[in-house]
Amino acid sequence: MKQPGLINIDVTGLCNKTCNYCPRSEGYPNQKEYMSFDMFKKFVLDLDTYTGIVCFTGRGENSLHPDFGLFVKFLNHPKKTYKTRIISNGYKLEQRLHYFEEFDYLIINSYDSEEKMEERKKLIPRAKHRYWNQNMKPEDWGQTEVIVSNRSDIYNRIATDTSEIDTPCTFPSVKIWVHWDGTIQKCCNDWTNSEIFGNIETDNILDIWNGEAFKELQNNLLQGNRRYSKTCSMCNRGLDKRDKKRLKWLKSQQTQIQ
Repeated sequence: MKQPGLINIDVTGLCNKTCNYCPRSEGYPNQKEYMSFDMFKKFVLDLDTYTGIVCFTGRGENSLHPDFGLFVKFLNHPKKTYKTRIISNGYKLEQRLHYFEEFDYLIINSYDSEEKMEERKKLIPRAKHRYWNQNMKPEDWGQTEVIVSNRSDIYNRIATDTSEIDTPCTFPSVKIWVHWDGTIQKCCNDWTNSEIFGNIETDNILDIWNGEAFKELQNNLLQGNRRYSKTCSMCNRGLDKRDKKRLKWLKSQQTQIQ
């Protein structure tokens, strides 16, 4: 069975930030929604043969979950066959540093100031640190290390920028995403939860990624047919250098199969 290189999972619908590129600044509800530990446990146990990366991140800030420490410990259990990564805004980083250190890879985003980011570099130097300037205008977003798209447009179901509608997308061909309610989705940009492929409470996420519905999505997006998906047709995220390399490799694999 083929495996995605990355599985993203968030465990809460709550965030302590309202960044200007995020739909939370445009009306997306900020609610105390939490994944149960039983659901999370089942998800982890289903990954007994998985060898990719599980990324602890999503639309919410996972460190706000009341059982954050328990989730982190279970995800990073000693018999795991996968690597783990966390992307976080560093909520209570100083007090919870021991939990962050459990992960193989760390990405800490700072939204307050560059000075704050420099302080965190000293606190946890092995992490990748990124800073987001809240004063940036949308036209400058594409030049930043934190790659964003028109997420607020997608949430509000409008498409003010369709410049990438005929551009391929590699996301579903290399990764898959789980929302706090267990729903399995193609990526974290579907802020309307309009396309659900299953639920980790009843489904094995690796089976879903290898299923016919997900394969059909993968093939259409690799061919640049974003119109296949309503959400994708509204997304203006283009291909960066890494995406272009992935696309070339993925298409070569398709050719070999044919």
